Amino acid sequence: TNSTGHLNIKQDAADKDIVFLNDDGSGNTTEYFRLDGDTLDARFSKNVLLFDDVELKIGAGNDLNIRHNGSNSFIQNQTGDLFIQTANATGDLKFRSGSTEYFRVDSSHKVTRFVKEVLLEDGVQLQLGTDNDLQFQHNGSNALFTNNTGNLIFTQNTNDGDITFLSDDGTGGVNTYLTI
Repeated sequence: TNSTGHLNIKQDAADKDIVFLNDDGSGNTTEYFRLDGDTLDARFSKNVLLFDDVELKIGAGNDLNIRHNGSNSFIQNQTGDLFIQTANATGDLKFRSGSTEYFRVDSSHKVTRFVKEVLLEDGVQLQLGTDNDLQFQHNGSNALFTNNTGNLIFTQNTNDGDITFLSDDGTGGVNTYLTI
């Protein structure tokens, strides 16, 4: 107990630890965390619980904040870029809601795989090419397909496969207008 100034807990033995032990409910003591003098870090052996609306702040300027407000969770980066990375060169980044995967960054095949539908709202363009040369968009009333450079080439590689253009025939039905 200290009622004035700082309370210092000090370990003067070189490369030694300060170990925090507590009864684990079975009558035995177990390690909960330690300050490791050899590796110069804090090591936790049990879960760390932060209550709702308590932020985990990381960085000298509290630049990265992680919190949960009881309903939603937030990761907020205050400066620079935010990287989400796997150090395993063939490991994937999988984005899930519950147990359902929606998309992944597939490192072994070097592609991004979407396993659920992708919905772009009206007015949002899908842009392809380094200079956004090919664009797809629905503006609320029309579907737009725009190529801004080079030739526009359609290729059908299926043996004896057709390219078919369909449209509403004015009666609410859809009919073939052109088959190549």
